[in-house]
Amino acid sequence: MSGDLFNLFLTGELGFSPAVLSVIYAGMLLSLPLQLAGPTIAQCFRFHTLMTAGAVVSAAAVVAILLVVHLPVGDRLQLTVVIVAAVAVEIAFSPSYGTVSSAWLGEVVRDEDRPTVLSLGKLLS
Repeated sequence: MSGDLFNLFLTGELGFSPAVLSVIYAGMLLSLPLQLAGPTIAQCFRFHTLMTAGAVVSAAAVVAILLVVHLPVGDRLQLTVVIVAAVAVEIAFSPSYGTVSSAWLGEVVRDEDRPTVLSLGKLLS
């Protein structure tokens, strides 16, 4: 998620306070050790599998954020779902498409083509 757009969406459109963003970003910081383990985890489960799982978890978490504000549930449950889902997106997306995709490209792209492929990937994302 783009940070600025996420901040605006969460506070402007969904009506959460900026304090919620602080809790979300603290959770994201606490998840860094798990994210850094992404390539090691991917070698156990294959890169493609982890990238697919990351996409599925990210999509489910984004849908949860979008839907929970429209469901007749308490504010505390809404807040919990938004915080957990936002951190889940970060945990799932960062290793899946950050560290893991780069490591995977190292295996499937020739050494001389790797800088071009990585640059194009960053440009397109």
